[in-house]
Amino acid sequence: MILLVLGATVFTLLILIPVVAIFVRVLPQEQFWAIARRPVVVEALRLSLETTGLTLAFAIGFGTPLAFLLARYRFPGKTILDSLIELPMVLPPAVPGWAC
Repeated sequence: MILLVLGATVFTLLILIPVVAIFVRVLPQEQFWAIARRPVVVEALRLSLETTGLTLAFAIGFGTPLAFLLARYRFPGKTILDSLIELPMVLPPAVPGWAC
């Protein structure tokens, strides 16, 4: 358990430190808070949080039962369904756009 917490902490710091460093080096703190309070920035953050929340709810609500179904049962079309589910993860978003 201690190794898990230590690993999660190290991973979090590896992600968090560069992001914080970018903000600290690019903008002085007074400018950062002034920019962060702009309506356009607040709206972008709100939209990102809403989109993330809906995606998380969808993934938990549909993804978990579907993963259970695919892991436990055999049925006709299982391979095709599995391929369709994995397709967005292996194809860059631009590929379907270019296909049109």
